[in-house]
Amino acid sequence: MTSSNSSNSTFTTRSAFVSIALGCLSLAIGLQAGPKSWLGRIGAFLLLIAFAGLIVTALFPTNLETAPPTQTGNIHTISLLVNVASIFISTLCLAFSYGGSLDWRQHRTPALIFAGLLAFAFVAQFMTLHRGAPYGITNRLFVAVLRTWLISNSLCLRVVTGRRHQSES
Repeated sequence: MTSSNSSNSTFTTRSAFVSIALGCLSLAIGLQAGPKSWLGRIGAFLLLIAFAGLIVTALFPTNLETAPPTQTGNIHTISLLVNVASIFISTLCLAFSYGGSLDWRQHRTPALIFAGLLAFAFVAQFMTLHRGAPYGITNRLFVAVLRTWLISNSLCLRVVTGRRHQSES
C-alpha cells in the first residue's frame, strides 16, 4: 500500500471515529429533553464518556497486525473497549428508561431491538479478532448498527419533542 493510500485510510478511519463521537455528543445533549429517570440520565452520561473516548480513539492509531504492540495502539484498544462498553450500556439504560416515560414508551421496543443488534454485532466483531477472519466486515456491521441506533434515537427525540411543542401551542 502506498503512503497516499495509507494516509487516506487513516483520514477515513479517524473521520469515522470523530463522526460517531459527534453523534454520541449530539444525542447526549438532545436527551436533556428525554426521559428524566436515572436510567435516562446514566444513558446520556455514558454517551458523553463514549464521545470523549472516541476522540481519544481517533487520535491514537491502532497497532498494525504484523507489528509489535505500541503505546499508541494500546491506548487505542483500551479506549475503544471503554467506548463500546459505554455505548452498549447506554443503549440498555436508554431503552429501559423509555418504558418509564409516557412520551417515550412506544420507542422502547425498537430501542431494545437495537441493543440486541448492537450486542450481536459486537460479539461477531469480537469473534473475528484473529488473522484470516473477516474482521473488516464485522467491524463495518458494528459501525452500521451503531450509526443506525444513533439515528433512530435522534428521530425518536425529534418526534417526542415535536409532540411536546405542539401540545404547548
